[in-house]
Amino acid sequence: MKNMKTFIILGAVILGLILLIIFRPTGQVNYSVPRLTKLDSSKITKVIIEKNNEKIELEKDSQNKWLIMPQGYPANQDTVKSLVNNAAGLEIMEFISDKGSYTPYELDDNKKILVTIYSGDDLARQFAVGKSSSTTSHSYVLLANDLKVWTAKGNLRVSYDQSSDEMRDKTIFNFQSDSINEVLLEKGGKSVTLTKNIRKEKPEGSEEETEITEWISNKSNKAVDENTVRTQIIQSMSNLNCENYLEDKKVTDYNPADASYTITLKGTKDYTLRFFDEKDSRYTAIASDNDYVFEIASWKATNIMQDFSDWE
Repeated sequence: MKNMKTFIILGAVILGLILLIIFRPTGQVNYSVPRLTKLDSSKITKVIIEKNNEKIELEKDSQNKWLIMPQGYPANQDTVKSLVNNAAGLEIMEFISDKGSYTPYELDDNKKILVTIYSGDDLARQFAVGKSSSTTSHSYVLLANDLKVWTAKGNLRVSYDQSSDEMRDKTIFNFQSDSINEVLLEKGGKSVTLTKNIRKEKPEGSEEETEITEWISNKSNKAVDENTVRTQIIQSMSNLNCENYLEDKKVTDYNPADASYTITLKGTKDYTLRFFDEKDSRYTAIASDNDYVFEIASWKATNIMQDFSDWE
């Protein structure tokens, strides 16, 4: 009986060893996950992003503003700060592969995005970004001088897979609406000037006066629709962004007198916006606060270009 029990135990051990041999991973090595030092984002002064034969270079100027080089285009500061923070705080999560096969992770030469950041003249970090995981909570990456595929925290591809135009600052105007006290509209040789007038009025049955804002036409000397002036013209221009820039055009190529519609807002500062031709649901335009020719979506433009024939 004792011998039988011994044979059963021995058989179980042998079976376990056989199963271990059969199902053990072949060639699998357990690598320690790299713990990268978190860099100080404020000390990053240059970012180079390379992908599919395209190179985007971002540099800080003396005012700590990010520019797209070599043209010196103002970049979207929030966009660049986000990708800098991602690079500076890169966090490796898990080892994936050391087989040298990068295509499944979009880390091959045709798909990978190479990110290099500098602090002054010193290389601070370099890594390659592949596709994001199925849950988009992680991304496949390659570290500098390391052929192994790892996952990193976050959907990094969203930050770095952008064109230089997408990274440009698309802000045309940014001002407070209540700083404007005069609106000049010009179209087809005709014009009208609207001047803000604030009067006090005591509503019937009330002892307190309230302020009423009016916009008075210089042609009719009458008040025009206040809501149209305030919301569709002034507020639309106060936080106006363009869709894209026309890099093959210069502001000097456009004669202000040839504009199809011009809006000038006057207040603590003057703001002028000029629209020219329309093509593919976009208007070509130039503005006093911008050094470049840009395009505005037609629906935005028509919202601003009010028909002022009834205000004359």
